[in-house]
Amino acid sequence: MHKILIADDSELIREFLKGLAAQYKDWTIVGEAVNGRQAVLMAASLNPDLVVLDLAMPMLDGIHAAAEILKVSSSMPIILYTLHDMPHLLLEAKKVGIREVVFKTSDATALADAIQRVLKDAAASTAAAAPVAAPPLFVEGAEPSAPSVAEPSKAEAPAQDIAAPKSEESSDAN
Repeated sequence: MHKILIADDSELIREFLKGLAAQYKDWTIVGEAVNGRQAVLMAASLNPDLVVLDLAMPMLDGIHAAAEILKVSSSMPIILYTLHDMPHLLLEAKKVGIREVVFKTSDATALADAIQRVLKDAAASTAAAAPVAAPPLFVEGAEPSAPSVAEPSKAEAPAQDIAAPKSEESSDAN
């Protein structure tokens, strides 16, 4: 189940977002913030898988709220969901670490697709960053043995040095 925090000062938009989430069995809304400051506090306490932020909110706008959230949890995925289509907005959003910007003038599918994409990317990033357990060096009760060496198959070519050929050094005559 993907936990989503929504932050928008409009009750109508929050209701829309809850209705959208209800259409997906693996999404759940874990919190609703009505201003940017509350979004920052809720993100820290609820640790959602995704935050959907409005841009124009009281107390702290979406860009600054995102920056505050990312100071605490640098990998928290954030989508900015806004009515404001300003040229510099995408650049500002990218600078602070917002993953996607979706305009409220687009249809619900655009937002749902963005949420799916960001959740998928976040899951892939988490999986890629997970430490890989090394095999045990010693197994209790087992006899020590020489390490095995895999023989290359006949189809495998030996590794080749792809470094540029060395140039001949010119000698300096004194």
